Amino acid sequence: IMMFDNSKIQMSSIDKNNKIRLPVNLTADLAYLIGVHIGDGSMNYYRYKNDYRISYTGHLIDEYDWYINLLVPIIINLFNKNPKVRKVIRPRKNSVELYMRSKGILQFLHNGIGLPLGPKINLKIPKLILNSDRKIKKCFLMGLADTEFCVTFKKRNKDTHYYPVIEYSTSDYLLMESVIELLREFGISGYVLKKYQTKRNNSILSTNQLHLNGENNLMKWMNIIGFKSEKHLTKIEFWKKFGMCPPNTNLLERRMILNGELDVHSYYY
Repeated sequence: IMMFDNSKIQMSSIDKNNKIRLPVNLTADLAYLIGVHIGDGSMNYYRYKNDYRISYTGHLIDEYDWYINLLVPIIINLFNKNPKVRKVIRPRKNSVELYMRSKGILQFLHNGIGLPLGPKINLKIPKLILNSDRKIKKCFLMGLADTEFCVTFKKRNKDTHYYPVIEYSTSDYLLMESVIELLREFGISGYVLKKYQTKRNNSILSTNQLHLNGENNLMKWMNIIGFKSEKHLTKIEFWKKFGMCPPNTNLLERRMILNGELDVHSYYY
């Protein structure tokens, strides 16, 4: 078991008063949070305010419940810290934000785990994940997939969206390479587009994409890695029930259709 030497990590007086604790070994929960952090997380030290801030941002409708019911308990369990969660309403995009302030937790994630401060550039999967056992690697991949992967269903040559695809897209080439390498250890491989050019808001973006196509790949993913986020799980449940899943539904709509409160066919007529 990977053990941490936390002797050089400084706790602020507020951390001590709040009885913040730091993990002493690499657990399934911590591996999952590391995956989530690489996906949705950011942290920085703002010297002028002496502010040690860690935050996670997700889709308001699809991820609010997951933030409250899964992410908050994990953080409490790992650090004895109750983070704040708020709804951020903006003209173009509504989001959920989870944030906390702690010198000790920030130093642990940065110095102990190796997660970056500020912009997440040239990311790689942390060595302590790569050097760990299969269970830890699976939990890391699940955390990353819950935040960054997308489950979609394509029409291909039919009238309904029946063909499952798990997609992962990142502009960070090194991160994509290390994710592909890790997935290979579990016998999972897909179609890869490297440095694929897309247009958004009149600017050219270069992304790297991984596509796990078809039912066999979806079943293999669910059997080996799986998801915890309802935004993915409800799509798969939907597809199993109806043999398809239309695009552009949100979590609340999928719940209503699965509960028989909304007609699935209204999305096609």
